[in-house]
Parts: sequence; structure tokens; C-alpha cells
Amino acid sequence: MQKRKCRGVILSERGLQRFQEAVERSAIAKNGGYAYTLEQLSNLTGVSVRSIGRMRSCKTPVDRQTLEDLFSTFNLTLTDRDYIQPEPETPPPQPVESIAQDWGEAPDVSLFYGRTAELTTLTQWILQDRCRLIGIIGIGGVGKTALSVKLAQQVQDKFSYVIWRSLRNAPPLATLLSELVPFV
Repeated sequence: MQKRKCRGVILSERGLQRFQEAVERSAIAKNGGYAYTLEQLSNLTGVSVRSIGRMRSCKTPVDRQTLEDLFSTFNLTLTDRDYIQPEPETPPPQPVESIAQDWGEAPDVSLFYGRTAELTTLTQWILQDRCRLIGIIGIGGVGKTALSVKLAQQVQDKFSYVIWRSLRNAPPLATLLSELVPFV
């Protein structure tokens, strides 16, 4: 797996402290003691409000030249201790080649229509919010089982194992475990 080169630098804590102290001194001397707004800083330095915000966050890389421009406006010289090189980005992992699947008695959902909003919400809960348990409840015959199977099919490539079981007839836990443990 190759790492991507990251462009730009991130302001260090030391650099941020030096910059803020210089801005405060300037505000006292030239702005009646009032702190500069981002717009005022942008006008003074010629650097966009967005870049100033990114620089101050100390999380997002900015061009080294941008830091030099900001520092020189306030009579500071940018040194190597004022910024850090961010870690190169690691590309997202490749999808799992082989997925162990056991669909049990999952119903056929090849003719599944609608429920787009519900599928989107459930997918977000599972993949982005990392929910470990989701209950789909409702009266009989409204499509809860079909919705759960369709959802599992849509997100299956994001997991190493896919196991689908119906709890319709309330099988004993021992029965479920005896089926699942050998699979895992």
C-alpha cells in the first residue's frame, strides 16, 4: 500500500502562539486594542479568510508561502519550528476480496421497490455512524424482513462476514450459536 504525498504544511503550536501574539500586538497598536476579525486579517495579509481559518486550525495543511505571507505581515520570520510536515495520507483500504457469507433462509429481494429513504438512513447508521444494533419494528406484512435483507445486500462488501438469520420463530440461543460459531 503506497502513501500519497501530502501537499502543504501545518502550523505548529509554537508557530500559532507566535502568530497570535504578533496579531494581538498589532491589534493593540493599530486597531484600537480590538481584535482583528478574519476579514480584517484577510485584508491586511492578502490571504483568504478560508486559508486563515485552515491555518489557525493547525489540522489542515496550507502552502508554506501562505504562512510566510501571514508571518511577514506582522514582522515575523517563519522558521522550521513554526510548522510541521503532515503525515502522508494512506489510501483507503481496498474492498475485501472474498466475503464469507451465510444468508440462511433470507427471502429473495430481487424485486424490491421503494424504501430508498429508509435504506439511505439505515446505510448511514451502519457505515458512517457505526451502529452495532438497529431494530426495525412495525406491524406484520409491511416489509421489515425484505428491507433488512436488501440493506444487508447493499452493505455486504464493506464487511468480512455477512450472516443473516431470521428470528421469526424465536429459535433458542443455543441453536443460533451452534449454526454461527462454525461459520466464523
